Parts: sequence; C-alpha cells; structure tokens
Amino acid sequence: MKYRNLVEGALLIACSVIFSRFFSIKVVIGGVDGVRIGLGTLPIILAGIRSGAFQGARVGAIADIIGYFLNPGGAYMPHFTLTSALNGVLPAILVGKKENLNPFRIIMAVFITHLIVSMVLVPYFLNIIFGIPYKVIFLPRLISFILNVSIMNVILVVLHKRIDIFSVKSIYAH
Repeated sequence: MKYRNLVEGALLIACSVIFSRFFSIKVVIGGVDGVRIGLGTLPIILAGIRSGAFQGARVGAIADIIGYFLNPGGAYMPHFTLTSALNGVLPAILVGKKENLNPFRIIMAVFITHLIVSMVLVPYFLNIIFGIPYKVIFLPRLISFILNVSIMNVILVVLHKRIDIFSVKSIYAH
C-alpha cells in the first residue's frame, strides 16, 4: 500500500508540473503571472480525493516546488506552495468518505476549492506580495475560474462514471 501511494503520488506530481508549467495559458498582470488557465491542479485534486488530505497536500506542495525549480517565474514564494497544497487538502475534506462519492460532491469540492484558493487566497497573496489590486485581477481570475472549474469537473465526473477513478480497487484489480 505504501509503494502504491508513493508511485501514484510521483505520477500525479509529474502530471501537475507538466500541466501547469508547460501546458497552460499564463496571463501576466503587473509583471507577474496573475492568472493561469490549465489543468495543473487536476492531479492535485485527484490525489486528495483518492488518497486523502495528507497525500493531496504532499502532491500539491512538491509539485509547486519542483515546478518552480524547472520553470521559475521569479523569486520563490512559499505562499503559493501553501495554496498548491490546499488544492489537495480541501477536496479531500469536502468530499469526505469515498463511499458517499457522487458527481455532485465532486463538482462542489472542485468549485469550493477553486473559489477559496483561486478567487480569495491567490489574489490576496498577489496583492500583499506584489501590490496588484484585487479589482485589476478579479475579471481575469473569474474567467479563469469558470474555465478551470468547468473543464476539471467534466473530466473528473466522466472519469468517475466511466472507470471510477476514485476507487483503488477498480484501478488495481486485474
């Protein structure tokens, strides 16, 4: 069981780094990557829902740190490592027990997580660190929020219905 979590976590970290650092659209606001549209948080959310809050936090934090060293966008800011970790913790807490998992819970977990992280915490940190006013960043982040949440929810709900990606038994049973 330990090795499965380790290997699965490493795979999800790699996916997150690749999706967020190399396959995402970045919108620069005030000389800073103010908005990122992409699927970088999808593997982190998946780690949290599949393996719990601790694994989600670990995958999120490590993905952010590795992503920074591979493709830095300025000085390292631990604030954003915290928000990346929260992308794995919050869905795990919001979904609760996997026995009760259904599409509505998945959708709400992704929506609430992105609302807290993308629309509240990240703009707050951008404001206190770089002085970017919230009103300047609100509309681009809202568009990013709607796109990211919609795409991620479609992917997660389809995966849940088709192959039950959140069940360890369905993936590893042969």
